[in-house]
Amino acid sequence: VEFDYPVFAVESEGPDFFTYVDQKKYNEQKVEVTQALKPGYKQKKEHKTDEILKWFPENPFFYELDPPLKTPFQTLRERIEEKAQKQYAPSTILVVYYNIKDSDRTGFVPFPKHILSEHKNCPFSKVEKFKRMLVLSADLAHLIELYPRPRLISSSKPSL
Repeated sequence: VEFDYPVFAVESEGPDFFTYVDQKKYNEQKVEVTQALKPGYKQKKEHKTDEILKWFPENPFFYELDPPLKTPFQTLRERIEEKAQKQYAPSTILVVYYNIKDSDRTGFVPFPKHILSEHKNCPFSKVEKFKRMLVLSADLAHLIELYPRPRLISSSKPSL
């Protein structure tokens, strides 16, 4: 089943949006949107504390990078499981914004290859609770489908 790109959306209580592929409100798609953040980060506060931004005093344009996460997809797994616990219609599409920078993942593997490899080696559980499970990369360059058919859907950058 290919994705019908919506022409407009209406905000909802749950799921987050109803999207429509035409002006007559036919073919309603239920879409739940969530975000996977780096452990310890809070939404809208990632870059607002001295704890997170450790500026080099001699050059305010550079800051220290934290070491890469040992399990970079753990918060993604947690968000999927949290959303799967809620009662959504089986026709709901889950979209997760994976708001974790490439520098926080290990190995310099391009995001699409890294997440698809992770899913193949240790499948993300409960993705089947949704009609589709999509992940959007932190830089908004890659859209990955984890369910029903794991694949790269679109990319504005070359995948190495």
